[in-house]
Amino acid sequence: MKPSFLYIEADIVCIIAMIYLIIRNNRRVDQQESTRYFTATTIMFVCTMVADLLWTIIDTDIYVQNKSTLYISNIFLYVSMCLLTYYLYRYMLAAVKYNETSSEKRKRAAIPFVISVIVVLTTPLTGWMVYLNQDMKIEPGILFFPVIIMAMGHVIYAAIIAIKQSQKVEYYPDRKFYRVVAFAPLITAIAGGAQSLIWQWPIMCYGLVATAFLIYDNRQEHLISQDALTGLNNRNELYRVLVNKMERDDNDPIYLFFIDMDKFKEINDRYGHNEGDKALICVADALKDAAKQAKSRCFICRYGGDEFIIVSESTSDAEHLPDWVRDSLQKKVIDNHLKYPLKVSIGKAMHEHGEISISDFIKEADNHMYNAKISAR
Repeated sequence: MKPSFLYIEADIVCIIAMIYLIIRNNRRVDQQESTRYFTATTIMFVCTMVADLLWTIIDTDIYVQNKSTLYISNIFLYVSMCLLTYYLYRYMLAAVKYNETSSEKRKRAAIPFVISVIVVLTTPLTGWMVYLNQDMKIEPGILFFPVIIMAMGHVIYAAIIAIKQSQKVEYYPDRKFYRVVAFAPLITAIAGGAQSLIWQWPIMCYGLVATAFLIYDNRQEHLISQDALTGLNNRNELYRVLVNKMERDDNDPIYLFFIDMDKFKEINDRYGHNEGDKALICVADALKDAAKQAKSRCFICRYGGDEFIIVSESTSDAEHLPDWVRDSLQKKVIDNHLKYPLKVSIGKAMHEHGEISISDFIKEADNHMYNAKISAR
């Protein structure tokens, strides 16, 4: 079978795979900015592969070549690539929760993209991006490599931001998620470089599919370990972390704090469930702020309903965490102008050595929390 037909078959298979990914992603009900940009990015993946397929058909004489078809196929390909890198850049920033603070910054960030598209669209007149030589073969123009660099510059910039953001977050799942977001586009970059050297073989399309599926899988894994309302780790991630910590051979203590909101039902009944959700988010943010004062990293999760858990491996931090939590809660009440106080009951359990199940460990802290709640009445 000729390489051109292998190339076409590979493009078609990859396009089908990407359409399947778009359908799967669009089943999600949330309308987060990152979800919208991921959908737009996957659509541009498909457009780029369709353009690559069209380019292959025309470049290999399967379809009659003429000046118009050669220019149209190349313009379609490079405009799709510019759009792909721009939407990938927007997705990466949204995924790592990096907010460009003003519309002016967004407009400035779009300038290289707009310039690149203008250069590509005007290439039949200017020859800046590509031009036809005397043998009716496409040659790179004087702005070919600057356009490619500008397009990839968006992704490189977003990757740097993602790496920086990963160093700021406290939670392992977030750090892992941000790092995959940063490095996944390298697959496309490597595939693109290999494709430019071995143009007869379908490398680029596989690189695009690998990048898209890696990002999608990373998103799904992150969502599985995260509480949708508060953004904290969920119970699944808590069990995974405790299994890893409790199975270690060292005898370093592990402290588990079981935290339950006081009078949460009254907040729901009096102010409504939307206000109840706001209260839960405020508590979650207060726990994050309290954990930032610790010398060692703390693990925080929403255990369920109005119950939260903090895991620490520092004895000194464990002594101060309850006070830090209560101080942070008072600050959240003031900062958010809440009409009600945010108070919690806290129970602590310690695991140092010996056999104990995770459920018993949590139950011990839960019992101490219950006793603290009764004593406070």
